[in-house]
Amino acid sequence: MQRCSKVLLPAAVLMLCAFIPAEAAAQAELSPFIGYLIGSDIDPDTAVLPISRSFDSSLTWGLRGAYFFEDANNLGIEGTFSQSPLTGFSIGPTSLDARATYVDLNIVVQSTGPSARFYGTVGMGLTRFRMGASEGGQTHTKLGINYGVGVKVPMWTNPAGRWGMRFDIRDQWLRMDADSSMRSNFRDALLLPPNSASSIHNIVTTLAFYFQF
Repeated sequence: MQRCSKVLLPAAVLMLCAFIPAEAAAQAELSPFIGYLIGSDIDPDTAVLPISRSFDSSLTWGLRGAYFFEDANNLGIEGTFSQSPLTGFSIGPTSLDARATYVDLNIVVQSTGPSARFYGTVGMGLTRFRMGASEGGQTHTKLGINYGVGVKVPMWTNPAGRWGMRFDIRDQWLRMDADSSMRSNFRDALLLPPNSASSIHNIVTTLAFYFQF
């Protein structure tokens, strides 16, 4: 997991720096997507008990909306709303049902041309975890960052706009420090030592159908 995130960050930075802005008309874009979230281990730095902790892998879905600027059509901003409704936490032999919700705002830089468009993206946003009612409904909201790369493949063009498919992979990174920002009932459910430091690197791969207009 850490190796994958170390590859994604330099790749995203290189793609963000690689493309020189080209003049073109402004474009808006909508991308409903479905994908798979690869969960991350949670390793607090002051763990006393030898207990494994991890965020479970699961399906994910959501919607992205982007706007690419008129004078630099390969540079844009993108908002994302996504959920992983069937995930959870594994604490030793115990599984805790949970839902993860992401709301992100990113900068996107993409290549230009009529064929496949490669892009890099980096941004930040809020992540909210909510455990199931049987686990007490504990919640935790945290500011995190994400970065990744992807490719868009146009398939149809008509007077209304351009349609195509899109593949994307991102690292959703956030701190899971058991400090004053984390509610005590959420911390206790994860058996995190008070004031311990840890983080999550969830790798999210998605396949989307996009429409540019």
